[in-house]
Amino acid sequence: MKIFRYILLAVIPLLALASCREDDKFTSSIFDTETPVVDTTLATAKFDQWIYDNFTVPYNVTVHYRHVMQETELDYQLTPADYEKSQVLARLLQYLFYQPYSELVGVEFLKANSPRQFQFIGSYGSERGAFKLGYASAGIAIALMDVNQLNMDLGHWSKGDIEMANELFFHTIHHEFSHILHQHKLIPSQFRVITLNSYDPNNWTDRSDVEAHQLGYMTPYGSSAYMEDFVEIISGAITDTEEKWMTRIVNATLPGVRSGNKEEIFALIDSLRITGIDDADKSWNNFDVYRWEDTHGKVERYLTSDYVNMLYKYHDPNYVEMKKVGTDYLYTDGADSIYFRLDVRVNPVNGDYSGFRDYLANCVKYSISEDLAGINSLLRKIDIVTSWYTNNWGLHLYQVRANVQARQNNINEYLTDSVAPYILHLP
Repeated sequence: MKIFRYILLAVIPLLALASCREDDKFTSSIFDTETPVVDTTLATAKFDQWIYDNFTVPYNVTVHYRHVMQETELDYQLTPADYEKSQVLARLLQYLFYQPYSELVGVEFLKANSPRQFQFIGSYGSERGAFKLGYASAGIAIALMDVNQLNMDLGHWSKGDIEMANELFFHTIHHEFSHILHQHKLIPSQFRVITLNSYDPNNWTDRSDVEAHQLGYMTPYGSSAYMEDFVEIISGAITDTEEKWMTRIVNATLPGVRSGNKEEIFALIDSLRITGIDDADKSWNNFDVYRWEDTHGKVERYLTSDYVNMLYKYHDPNYVEMKKVGTDYLYTDGADSIYFRLDVRVNPVNGDYSGFRDYLANCVKYSISEDLAGINSLLRKIDIVTSWYTNNWGLHLYQVRANVQARQNNINEYLTDSVAPYILHLP
């Protein structure tokens, strides 16, 4: 009844107007058409006009770089975004998000589906021990945080600068954009049940990347709910680096692989266009595998040297000690002990296996068990996501990735030629 009442409230005034007005006198707009959309008296007028011409007109999108209190979360003490860095981010938003989709499926797709508003915030928030890099409101408005971390040495961006921009901004943008898309086209029901029993909306922050990968998720946040899982696959497929993807694949294969999925792993690597898969200097061809054992020698899981070394360096202060015993590590809280025992070395020179390909073929356990999660569940999810993406939107996920990656590879030329000359400074 409440919805019906709202409809009546909206319709009745229109009927009244239609019954009494004279058509030949109904010539003026009820909206203000005299005031310019950009205040030309402001020192920021040129940038404001650029935003209007490049976002509002083609895509019906508003970009707020000034601090708008109503558009920020009041639980945090936040810093306004720097004016010059906001200009860089706005141009990156155009170059790395809007232009790739416009090229692949056209402007109308973005006009219909993209977020309606972006809010730039200078600092980040923190929540439950995790950094808050952005947030969205009903798929309409996206806040991008920590803008003031952008490197302003334009034309001299390092690989790390690009990775930071992905981590801070573009992973969030593609994540939230994908939420908008699945509100129009529902997530397939078969996706929801693949790892149904391990979603944890309350304690996902306690999961490490390794644990999430071995449970069949892209990220710990993806393990919080199936909708987050779904969009993390899309945003990760587009923005994650080769190193991040291969680390995920290595971690996810440690518990074992279902028979027949080895070929699918290499098909995924090919689709992601990961280069130099057999190069000796790549991190995924140089790692050790440890068995995580309890006091009685029961294997809890397998871990790579990166994770064990991280524990050794940043061990939980609640634990008494973590010490190295030969090639093994002992992690103890004074009552129970956990051993990380070296199992195999993957190294092209002096390892048990010459690299990831050799390791996968000859070391990883193969099984027909349906209980295995890890890479097996991840492969099934990726297959569903990519099919949904193409069948519903005419988009090829790896083609979007290729377009974005090509632009990132050209980022310094873009920053030098198309950004730096046009950065405006306040008086």
